[in-house]
Amino acid sequence: MKVIDSIGSAKRQFNIFQALGHVKRVISLIVFPLFLGLLIGACVCMYLYYTLSSELDRLVYSEVTLEYAHPIELKNFFTEVPSDAMFLTDVKAIDTTQIGSYPIEIKVGTRHYDSILNIVDITPPTANPVPQEIYAGEAPDPVACVKDVYDLSGCRIEFDDPDYNFTTGGNYALPIRLTDAYDNLPRLALHLDALSEALEQGPAELGQLQSA
Repeated sequence: MKVIDSIGSAKRQFNIFQALGHVKRVISLIVFPLFLGLLIGACVCMYLYYTLSSELDRLVYSEVTLEYAHPIELKNFFTEVPSDAMFLTDVKAIDTTQIGSYPIEIKVGTRHYDSILNIVDITPPTANPVPQEIYAGEAPDPVACVKDVYDLSGCRIEFDDPDYNFTTGGNYALPIRLTDAYDNLPRLALHLDALSEALEQGPAELGQLQSA
């Protein structure tokens, strides 16, 4: 009787070990592929995230130049504006008539970007020349030679060559330059008549001007 019980006990132990072996095989067949799939999925997600982030980084300008008195818009800071882009900086508080540099913070989805906004004056001054009549040997005031001067940042008015003098009577086309604070430098042609009592007046070209 004891021999039979020993044989039955051995069979039961064998069946238990066999069952455990089956369980291990089932687990290995399910868990390992599942773990591998999760690992591959995580790698793919990380790749897509960093790829999209890199592409997004290339859309954002780190520094932007804006013309004086122009509105600040998202399109100024992107090559292509993402649909979820927004300013974190209160751009309405920035006075675009004040030339200078301003830090700007932008949010796109969960990412934040810092940029610099430079407000500059790139518009050259404008003015209308005022024809002048002087006596030979005199030099007119360049400021009096123009009118209707307009510039965003103020400008300096001077003759293209400050050493011009007019010792000979005649008609001259004299260049005047307007230089603003940002080196925008247009030139105007001023018509000038130099009168001389001693010399008969005649036409003269710019090359006839004599330097002091």
